[in-house]
Amino acid sequence: DKLSILDTFISLGIDVNHQSENRMAALHWCALFGEPSLAKKLIQAGAIVDILDFNNNSSLHESCKFGHSAILALLLESGAKANLKNKDGKTGRDLALEELEIAELEGDEEKLGRYERIISLLDVYGG
Repeated sequence: DKLSILDTFISLGIDVNHQSENRMAALHWCALFGEPSLAKKLIQAGAIVDILDFNNNSSLHESCKFGHSAILALLLESGAKANLKNKDGKTGRDLALEELEIAELEGDEEKLGRYERIISLLDVYGG
């Protein structure tokens, strides 16, 4: 399972903040694909919650854009900065609001709920 594999890599000294060619770190990928248990393990192992990719997106940006509220909550509780701006000058809230608007236009109730949860979390944490 993914957690035991990650545990093995961490025990072998993997750099949890290693960035790929496009400067994405493992925490970015967890936020993109909605993997809260892996994200929590990475944070416990020292992952930088505000590490930026080549577009200055943090993991928080990714969790907001892709509607992963469990990851967002974990990041916020771990001290992630909710008001960081990417190269386009957008915060995670901006990205979530764009996705919320698309969900409204599409009439997608599931997506609407997902992005409303994101906005609510940001409201609680001042983002």
